[in-house]
Amino acid sequence: MTPGTLLLVGRQTAESPQPIQTHAARLRDRNAAATVRVETYDETWDETVADTAPERADGSVLVVPLTVAYTNETRHVISTIARRWGDAVSLCDPIGHSPALTDIIAERADEHADRPSETSLLLVGLGSGSLSDQRRTVEYHEQRLRDRTAYDEVRSCYVLQDPVVECARYNVSNEAVVAVPVFVAPSPVTAETVPEKLDIDRDGIDYAAPIGAHEGLTDAIHAEVVRHRALEQLSDEHSADRVSRPPAVPARPVVTDGKGPSD
Repeated sequence: MTPGTLLLVGRQTAESPQPIQTHAARLRDRNAAATVRVETYDETWDETVADTAPERADGSVLVVPLTVAYTNETRHVISTIARRWGDAVSLCDPIGHSPALTDIIAERADEHADRPSETSLLLVGLGSGSLSDQRRTVEYHEQRLRDRTAYDEVRSCYVLQDPVVECARYNVSNEAVVAVPVFVAPSPVTAETVPEKLDIDRDGIDYAAPIGAHEGLTDAIHAEVVRHRALEQLSDEHSADRVSRPPAVPARPVVTDGKGPSD
C-alpha cells in the first residue's frame, strides 16, 4: 500500500459525482493509498473554502486533479484546495497528459465506428483563450491516434477557441464522423453544448461518451500516484544522503622543489 492520503479533486455537476466516486472506490480497493478522499467544486465555489480546515490527513497528501488540463479557473481552485491540507501536500499535473487516455478515446470512438478507415475521428476539447494546456493536451492525443489507429483522419476542435466546434463538420473529408469529447466527467458542456454546436442530428455525426468512469482512467491515476511517490522518495533519499555525507577533505597542496612533486 502507498502511504499517505490520496485526494481526487474534480468539478461537481449533476452528471459528474458518480465517475469521481467510482475512481475513488477502485483506488481504495487497490490500496493505492492509506486513505482516498474526494473534493469537488462547482460554479458556486469561492475562496471561503480555503478558511475551512479539512479533516486530519493520514500522512502526506497527494492531490490529483481530475481534469484533462488546467484552465485559469481550475488551476486557481485546485491549488487553493491543495493548500488547505498544509505543508505535507504535493500536487500532480492534470491527468489528461497520460498516454493511457489515448486508448480510452480510441475505445470510445470504436464503439461507434464500423469502418474506421472510412471514418473521420473528431476530438472535441474545451480550449482556452489564455492557456495553452487544453489545446496542447488534445493535440497530443490527436497525433497519437493518427499514428496508432486506422481512422482515415483525426482532427481536433474546441468550444472556446479556433478551430471551433460549430465549423468542425466542414473540416473533415468523410461522410462518416465520430466525435469524442475529451473531458474527464460528463457535464452540461458534454451533454448539451457540444452536441448542439456539432448539430449531430442534422449532420449525422456519431457522438461518443466522455472519459467518465472508464477503468483505464483509474489505471492512469494509480500509475501517476505510484510514479509521483517514487520520485518523492528518491528526492528525499538524495537529500538525506547529502546531509549525512561528511564534507570532503580538501586535497593537500602539492609542493615542488623544481625536481618533482613532494609529500
